[in-house]
Amino acid sequence: MRLGESIAKRPGLPGVFLSLRLNAESKKIIFRSSAVCEDSHCQLVKTRYPAGINRDANFFTGVCLEPISGVKSVIDGDDVGPQDHPIDRSSGPGSHSSQQQAFKMSILQAQVRKLVALLILVAAWMVGAAQAATETATFQVTATVPSQCTTLTTNSLAFGTYDPTAATPTDASATLSIRCSSGAAITVDLSAGSTAGATVAQRKLTSGANTLNYNLYTAAARSTIWGGANTVSGTGQGLDTATSFTVYGRIPAGQTNAVPGSYSDSITVTVTY
Repeated sequence: MRLGESIAKRPGLPGVFLSLRLNAESKKIIFRSSAVCEDSHCQLVKTRYPAGINRDANFFTGVCLEPISGVKSVIDGDDVGPQDHPIDRSSGPGSHSSQQQAFKMSILQAQVRKLVALLILVAAWMVGAAQAATETATFQVTATVPSQCTTLTTNSLAFGTYDPTAATPTDASATLSIRCSSGAAITVDLSAGSTAGATVAQRKLTSGANTLNYNLYTAAARSTIWGGANTVSGTGQGLDTATSFTVYGRIPAGQTNAVPGSYSDSITVTVTY
């Protein structure tokens, strides 16, 4: 006897099909996808749930009742024919047995209504959980690492003893180094010096009021004076590695009027990065 089938079947939930059957011959109330009740013993039916649902969770409850034949379906309104389930007339109309059956039927109706409502609520909850909407967006993450230069070091350029009568110039060199960010473009400039009247084109060493001409160059050939429009470029190797530059100095020969004494000058190094 079919009391109700397809109580709830919602799209998008594979394996979730909630239905109720009453089998008069085996005296079973079967809640598909919920529980099986036989006599007074109920047990869960293993069934497929949507992804993310605990398969062992007990979502449904039911009450085991004996089937009552020859009565109107309480769910879909179908009449059950006596040819399928003959009415028990062993006690006659109005008998105590008929009253018991009617009482059982009223209990069954109430329990079925409650169970149907529960199954529909559970199904709706499962549909809502499975169809939860999401929104996505992106955002940028940024950072800036500026170029840096640190630890500019220099050493003295010492010509030693200059001989005014020598036919060849007096040469010397010095090294300066700096630590700059990896890949940073470096430009190094040298000043004209601290002696009054000196220029980049003609630097001067001084000893009191006396001077001695000299200059600084970008390469060992000493053909290009370092300073002003002629700077020297390099590339940073990282803040833990120094980039080095060599300064090439020369005192020209033939300065026969040079006054004996100790001469010096001070050069300012400017690094641009």
